[in-house]
Amino acid sequence: MKRLILTGVSAVVLLVAATDVGAQTPPPRVVNVAILPNLDMTFSPPKFRRGTVVFKVKNTTKAAHQFGINGVTSRFIRPNRTGSITVVFKIPSLYVATLPDCGYLSLCVGGNPDQGPKGHVTVTR
Repeated sequence: MKRLILTGVSAVVLLVAATDVGAQTPPPRVVNVAILPNLDMTFSPPKFRRGTVVFKVKNTTKAAHQFGINGVTSRFIRPNRTGSITVVFKIPSLYVATLPDCGYLSLCVGGNPDQGPKGHVTVTR
């Protein structure tokens, strides 16, 4: 009788452990960003669900730049190199990405000099 009870308890413990593993958060989504020579930024995909996102940023310009979105800024990304940042989006909205090193009014050549270089993504529920 004791063996049957212990086996039942073991099965419950294994079931709970399997449930905890299944409840882990999914891996973050990846969004590819290209900083183009004219300082426009393109996003693939340009629309995604809220949550944790890894931005993989390819700098195709001739100067090092930082990439920023939702209060998070990357380190400087050298020309023809890739950098990444992880950002958490909690609220569905339109988010503007910038090159913080260019400042406002733009200190960089290209883009709109009144606004500085930027791009945007849409975060959904």
